[in-house]
Amino acid sequence: MALLHRYKKSGGFLQLLQLLETCTEAKKESLLNTIEKEDQRWSDTLRQKILTMDIIFQWEKTLLGEIFQGIQELTLAIALHKFTEEQKEQALFTHSHGKRRNIEDLSQTKEPNAAEIHTAINKIIEETRHLSNTGHIKLKEIAPSLYIEEDIEINIENLPLEMDNSADNSIFEETDIDPSTLNFDTKPNPTSNGQNSQQQGPQLVVLKNEITKLRKENLVLKKQVNDIKIKFAQVKKIVAA
Repeated sequence: MALLHRYKKSGGFLQLLQLLETCTEAKKESLLNTIEKEDQRWSDTLRQKILTMDIIFQWEKTLLGEIFQGIQELTLAIALHKFTEEQKEQALFTHSHGKRRNIEDLSQTKEPNAAEIHTAINKIIEETRHLSNTGHIKLKEIAPSLYIEEDIEINIENLPLEMDNSADNSIFEETDIDPSTLNFDTKPNPTSNGQNSQQQGPQLVVLKNEITKLRKENLVLKKQVNDIKIKFAQVKKIVAA
C-alpha cells in the first residue's frame, strides 16, 4: 500500500509532518524520497513546512523563552550539547539565575550519546509544534511559509501534477524529435493537412517538461533563500552582541 494513502484524510498532513520532524536526518530524507516518488506535490509541501532548530532559533527571544520554559531541565541540559554558545544563551536567557545554573551544571555532568541528544532535540521541536497546534505560537504571523492552512490535504491534491521525466524522455526517443527544433506556435495551420495536431503532442510534453524544471528550480531557490535568511539572522545577532 502506498505510504501517502493513510495521510490524505483531514489532519493527515500534520501527522505525517510530525513524524518527519522526529526522524533522524537519514530516515527523514529516505521517507521524503519515497513520498516524492508517489507524489512530488506532497514531498515539496512537507519539505517547506518542516520545523528545525535552526528555524526556531531565528524567532524573537520572548517566543524562544516561552518554548524553552516548557522543556524539562534534563532534556534541555542534554540538548545544550548540540547548541552553539549563542543558541545556549537564547535557550536559557528567560530562566532564573538559579534554574539556569542548575541546567548548565547538569549539562556539564552529562555525556549524552547521539541518540539521547536526538531525543532531546525532538522534544523541543515537539513542544514547539504543540504550541503551534494550540495557537500559542501563530506561525501565520511569524513564519507564514510554515503555516498549515485548513484542508491542506485538499489544497495539495489540487496542485498540478508533475510529469514523469523518464516517460517524457521515452517519447522523444521514440519520435526522434529534437525539442530545440520544435515550433511552439499552437495556432492551427490549414495547409498542414493535420500535421500540426500530430506535432502538438511532443510540443506539449516539452512545455510540461519546462514547467516541471522551473518548479524544481523554484523549490531549490526557496531553500537557498531560507538558508541565507538563517545565516543573515545569525550574523545580525553576532554584530548586535
